[in-house]
Amino acid sequence: MSGHDQFVPVSRRRKFDGKMPSRTGISLFELIIVVAVIGVLVSVSAPAVMSLFGRQTKEQAVSSVLQFFGEVRREAIVSGQSWWVRYSRDVPGMVAGVDGEGSRKQLTLDEKVVLESNVEWMSLGSDVLVDVDITWVDAAWSPEVPFYPDGTSGDALIVVRAEQNRPAMIEVRGLIGHADVIAYDESKALVTASPLMPTAGGSQ
Repeated sequence: MSGHDQFVPVSRRRKFDGKMPSRTGISLFELIIVVAVIGVLVSVSAPAVMSLFGRQTKEQAVSSVLQFFGEVRREAIVSGQSWWVRYSRDVPGMVAGVDGEGSRKQLTLDEKVVLESNVEWMSLGSDVLVDVDITWVDAAWSPEVPFYPDGTSGDALIVVRAEQNRPAMIEVRGLIGHADVIAYDESKALVTASPLMPTAGGSQ
């Protein structure tokens, strides 16, 4: 057998089947297209996602406020003492205490939450705001919402806002001392930027 006619094993022979070799990567153009599509999807869905998060934040805040009112009402009934609740327009929180004393309980809400009400806001002294964050001392607070041992309370109407979502409205019904969510009414939610009343140095 001559050098030109050397035997090549079958296993080493290349067999062409008419198909192009497979490609394992992607081109730069394809990558740009994918990134562009992802960007469009994100820009379209972002408002809906933000709205969803805002709605969840508002609903959680409403639930917490209702629970706080319920706990204070229960404290008043069990202890046989009148309690008060105040909420702030400047900081996302509420405080409560026994009539004539400083705050004993507090509720801190998400920083995106705003509590509004058409009331005469006032500043409170450190004898009312006990063991709270220093920023709360400089905030504007609502008048007291009293809760009595017989289960009744004062009336209150609070608007709960979170970002651009439709606000929620909470009503405290004095006759039964119960707080509940009611249908949002813009005419009831008119909020005036009233000046601060003099500092309340104690329960009023």
